[in-house]
Amino acid sequence: MYGLSREDDEKLIYVSTVEEYAFRHGLPVCDVLRLFKRNSIEKLLKSQYEVLHMLDISDSVSMVESILGRAS
Repeated sequence: MYGLSREDDEKLIYVSTVEEYAFRHGLPVCDVLRLFKRNSIEKLLKSQYEVLHMLDISDSVSMVESILGRAS
């Protein structure tokens, strides 16, 4: 059995981070997608893939919360 490609894994990290962020903050997913797009979060997550793919998704969300906290 083959594992996910890096591109598929990056997408999975992004989608999981969006969903968890929405859950933690009580926001609709569509609002989180807009927020992430405005702040280039997908690009950020892709750039940190080498670390993030070994961590729990909660670590990805915590990183995003930290970045967004500095941006506001």
